[in-house]
Amino acid sequence: MSHLYAARGDEPIFEIEESDRVLILKMVEDPSASNYRSRQFEYNRLQKQIGDNDIQYLVFDLSLCRFLDSITVGILISLTTAVRNRNGDAVMVGANPDVSDLLCRLMLIEPEGRRAVWTSYPSRRHAIEALISENN
Repeated sequence: MSHLYAARGDEPIFEIEESDRVLILKMVEDPSASNYRSRQFEYNRLQKQIGDNDIQYLVFDLSLCRFLDSITVGILISLTTAVRNRNGDAVMVGANPDVSDLLCRLMLIEPEGRRAVWTSYPSRRHAIEALISENN
């Protein structure tokens, strides 16, 4: 897929891994550096992947991320809503204190019906174990 992004002159905002109903989305350092069309393309592709592959859980890995913008937060909210509407869940790992604080502040500008809260875990392993054990 990366050749599609290269044609637009930017890169995706997530590195994607999939394992048994769990989609791990590792965010790049500054997702706002990607243009809007590219992020929209990636969002549409992820929504399709969630539906087509029966994804029930999302793990947002923010260990590399140093900045979030409102468009990216909107993507996180919409993907979270998609899996939660399927009786799944979404969680976060690796967010540094500055990114966590920024995420909280950006959530305040979202309409009340679109605000989301994510449980945070110290590692992917902890997050996946918690998701699978609490839902089995």
